[in-house]
Amino acid sequence: MTETVPSEGPPVAQVTLTDGRVEIAPGAPAPSGPYANEDLLPVPVEKRTWTTYNFSALWVAHERTHTAWQGADQRFRHRSRWSREHVSAVRG
Repeated sequence: MTETVPSEGPPVAQVTLTDGRVEIAPGAPAPSGPYANEDLLPVPVEKRTWTTYNFSALWVAHERTHTAWQGADQRFRHRSRWSREHVSAVRG
């Protein structure tokens, strides 16, 4: 079997804070590789602005959107099925 994901580089040193948050150790090189870029690099703890409220709101919004799309998909499928049956009945 061929490898589809490039192998990872050397592990990055990290520090776990007393509250459970994790950040890259001071002086450690930033992650590199095909899946690392400036937008995806970890943010230092002192620059983080999101709270539990922000993550909760994002999760609720995501779940609501998923449920809405799922309902819309079911309504569309029902309408499409009715349309096919209706057209068949009209054509004879």
